[in-house]
Amino acid sequence: MKPPLVHFCLSPPLPCLRAWVLGYSGSSHVEVLCESGAYYSGHVGEGRKSIPLPPRDS
Repeated sequence: MKPPLVHFCLSPPLPCLRAWVLGYSGSSHVEVLCESGAYYSGHVGEGRKSIPLPPRDS
């Protein structure tokens, strides 16, 4: 089962808008996997919170 697909803002900016959250470390650090397969980690932007999206049937 895949993690929820989310929209979010990272600093530095993430070069994709949709990604699966792989895990959290602390209150704001997040690890994500982009739809393209690229992996990133960073801090969730202060001004924007994660917005869950419905899972896709893929």
